[in-house]
Amino acid sequence: MTTMHLGTCHQNSRALTCFMSLTTVTLAQNKAAEVKATLAQNQAKIRSCQQQARRQAKSLLQVGLSCAAVRRVLAVYAVSEWDLGLAVQAAQRLSSLATSDARFPTSESVRTLFTEHDLDDLLQLFDDGHALWVPARKFASQFLREHDMFRWIKHLNLSQGVAPSAAEVYDFHESKLFGCTPCGQPRKRTVNKFVARFRARWAVRRGRLRATDAVDPDLLRQKAVLLFRLQGLFL
Repeated sequence: MTTMHLGTCHQNSRALTCFMSLTTVTLAQNKAAEVKATLAQNQAKIRSCQQQARRQAKSLLQVGLSCAAVRRVLAVYAVSEWDLGLAVQAAQRLSSLATSDARFPTSESVRTLFTEHDLDDLLQLFDDGHALWVPARKFASQFLREHDMFRWIKHLNLSQGVAPSAAEVYDFHESKLFGCTPCGQPRKRTVNKFVARFRARWAVRRGRLRATDAVDPDLLRQKAVLLFRLQGLFL
């Protein structure tokens, strides 16, 4: 009886030792898996940071423009029938650099962007199925419509001493977009939001001359033109 009892205890001890060993191994394996997963996450973050750093470095070399912004500038250049001045305006608006930075877009740098861009990629500009160029063309079309609107406002300000209303500006844009005079009356909120965004993009101020009881129309127009010349465009 004593021998059997000792044998049972010995077996139980061995089973307990094996169980503890298996538990230790399992814990070690789980810990190793956690460390491996953490290491993989850290490596992915490092790669992401490295890619971001390379993109930023490339952006600075491209006068502060991302790859998508470069395509937008080139689209403006092409859709405007190679108007370099408009392409420069687009590049300066999209650039992440300060205007005081020596690398801020100029005619020469924009011309360089065009000559050094991959020709095979550039030939896809008017391909409706090319996912990278479609948004660039959309931006170019919007930019050129707004530029026409800017010139129209400038003409009214400087030649006639008139600042168009928000509704008139919105109608001008819609007629350019759809190729016909818009019908119906849009919501005032829609008009105001559109004109506010346009003012912000093109640095057009909102203002008017103070009303007076009796002023000669020609004199009023001359004063308005002088005000617009000194303080910028208004609508």
